[in-house]
Amino acid sequence: DYIGVYAKGGLTHMTVKTLETGINSSYDDKDVWGGKVGAGVKFVSPWGIFVKVEQTLTRYRAMEWNSDQNRIKAQNRIESTRIALGYNF
Repeated sequence: DYIGVYAKGGLTHMTVKTLETGINSSYDDKDVWGGKVGAGVKFVSPWGIFVKVEQTLTRYRAMEWNSDQNRIKAQNRIESTRIALGYNF
């Protein structure tokens, strides 16, 4: 009763705003969607104090920008680890 395991998942959205300016090229901002998956474990003491540890991974779709002279490709991902300490009352 003192240990719990959980999974999480979801969709996320971000806008990549380009800061580049130039005479020969300019790149538009991109909206991109991604998916998040993760898992965690929660330990609760008999006194209500808990520790929660979670690991998640978010991957976004590939993005590409083209201009007269350049081609830019990007694949974004975020890995996250969280540790929480709290009290259940």
